[in-house]
Amino acid sequence: MEGLLPDTLNSDSVLADKRVRQAIEYAIDRPAIIKALGHGFWKPLNQLATEKVCGYNPDIPGRHIIRKKLNNYWQKRVILAASKRS
Repeated sequence: MEGLLPDTLNSDSVLADKRVRQAIEYAIDRPAIIKALGHGFWKPLNQLATEKVCGYNPDIPGRHIIRKKLNNYWQKRVILAASKRS
């Protein structure tokens, strides 16, 4: 399988809900798949186009970048909340 193209136009499809598609995205452990099957040749993708294909956009952040930003955001919120209690 090279990719999953959800049917987002069909309102009856569970994949029409963006939250479901995002949950699926977060459930796929790309680094583990790459490590197990890629034999050092593959790298995780965060878009359909690869770096060598026309249409590739290096400005699209990968899930790991988004997760890191979210973690930083929540860490700052926790620190701020703790400082307000003191």
